[in-house]
Amino acid sequence: ILDEKWKSQADKKLIKNKARLYQEILKATSGGNLPAEEPLYVFNPGLIPIPILKLMKESGLRSELNMFMIEPSPGIDAPDFKTGNELLDGFAEEALDIHQAVAKVVHPESVRVRSHPVAETNNLHRVQKSIIQNSSVPELSGRDYSIHIHSCHSELREVETLHGFLLDQFQKNPELSPDDVLVAMPDPERYALFIEAVFGTKEPGLPGIPFHISGKYSDGSGLGKAFEHLLNLPDSRFTFSEVMDFVQLPRVLKACNISESSVDMLKHWFRDNHVEWGLNASHRGEEDQPEEKLQTWREAFRRGWMGQLTGGEPGEINNGTLLYREVRSGDQKQVWAAFSGLINHLETTRNECRNSRTCGEWMDLFENWINRFFP
Repeated sequence: ILDEKWKSQADKKLIKNKARLYQEILKATSGGNLPAEEPLYVFNPGLIPIPILKLMKESGLRSELNMFMIEPSPGIDAPDFKTGNELLDGFAEEALDIHQAVAKVVHPESVRVRSHPVAETNNLHRVQKSIIQNSSVPELSGRDYSIHIHSCHSELREVETLHGFLLDQFQKNPELSPDDVLVAMPDPERYALFIEAVFGTKEPGLPGIPFHISGKYSDGSGLGKAFEHLLNLPDSRFTFSEVMDFVQLPRVLKACNISESSVDMLKHWFRDNHVEWGLNASHRGEEDQPEEKLQTWREAFRRGWMGQLTGGEPGEINNGTLLYREVRSGDQKQVWAAFSGLINHLETTRNECRNSRTCGEWMDLFENWINRFFP
């Protein structure tokens, strides 16, 4: 309890809130105290908070900053913009907020508009042109099938209808290929399982349609979740629970060639060694704690390795080290070695985080981590 109270008081003094941190970064950026980075390109950023926009503006004064945004209708960034198009009026509220927020911090002379002419050969083109011109949607032709509206009772039925529609289009137009088709949806995660079930099942007599789902947070392999856990570890104390939570992720177990049934055995071994937190004594010293090696991961591994190499009985002391002799069989030794290798990688990763890097260098480092932990 005392330790928790001490930590709470220390956090209040050492950890800065977001508002204070933002003010310090803005001051450093506007004062030229932060070095210019490589050019920054931002594509359709969505609704950005005003403080972040101001920070981007200051950064753009000292290094190259390019922001690319889709403007539904010219003049949408004007404060007095009035919608004259039914679709803009119903669906463009967020676009209005985004463009008008950007207009408050971006100088008009720095804006470059690239227009895209739209023909009027079908209903879709007529609707698109009415949006660009901010005019009322014109009357549409009933003999034109460039716009289809399907009312379906479930997500599965939506995907089945899409699949049938695409098969029909490929049959009618031999020049059309799957690479020419883009299907947009607001929530890919919501439809992912249905897409894989419908498009991933080949029916006799029907051609298969190759597909790829982008925009999913979960990639099915668990890599995203495992990498997120990995990013949190270098700044942690490497407590028993933090390390074990990481190692028992399916993607980590697979990479280390450790079975799920072996996780309980690992926990038993290191509880026997009374591991609490810290990679080694120096790690504890960096956390402003006594540089004591007992109950650290390295001390537990040292006891275990010496127990395997020297033999002896449980409880035997060799050169001042209490040997750990619970790792006996060949399979157990393989699990122990695999886990030891993982801790070595985590220690290397923690050391790599100590150096200042540019954005590009951090990206290269993250790629190395993925190859290191999830080959």
